[in-house]
Amino acid sequence: MKIATLAAAAALALTLAPAQAAPLTFNFSGTVSTILSNDSSGTFGANFSLGQSVSGRWTFDSNAVGVPSLPYLTSYASTFEVTIGARTFSGSSEYRIFDDGPGGDGFSVINETGTYAIPPLGPLTARTFFIQFVGMPTSTLASQALVLDPAAIASLANPNYAPNGLRLDNPDGTWGGLYFTAAVVPEPASGALLACGLVLTGQLLRRRRMQA
Repeated sequence: MKIATLAAAAALALTLAPAQAAPLTFNFSGTVSTILSNDSSGTFGANFSLGQSVSGRWTFDSNAVGVPSLPYLTSYASTFEVTIGARTFSGSSEYRIFDDGPGGDGFSVINETGTYAIPPLGPLTARTFFIQFVGMPTSTLASQALVLDPAAIASLANPNYAPNGLRLDNPDGTWGGLYFTAAVVPEPASGALLACGLVLTGQLLRRRRMQA
């Protein structure tokens, strides 16, 4: 009985946690679709190839206040992490929400400052990282309510309108870059915790009925 009580309490905590937590994390996955360029040392081409797996996530604070940059653009501070092949890149980024922007509504995660962490790749240094889901119908984000669940609208994006990519620069002015496909996982990481909590609670209730 004591174990069952503790398990029930744990399940209840899991079901309550997503509502209380401000940070939201969303996952994405895909493959390298295009090699754009290679630096003069060949470093970029030696470490990446077509068809390599891509996986990652971004996190932002759902309680934060968005910063309007343009009449149709609001930005939220966020972080990102992406693994391409065996290389993982991570750092700060902007989670940008486009409402009736060029090409329609949408959202993107982008780092344009070149300050994110990269694994050693010869002389190459960080330049830009971006994933973009834009070109949606212009009424999609009229209320911007779906910024908390981008997976629900990612399928409305036009993959031909704006690519996802990574660029690294060589001090001699040459650079390497690639595009990759990206699909958002249907639920944020907190959704898995919620599901586990509900399943565990259901099992405990069934067991209690059987013992009664």
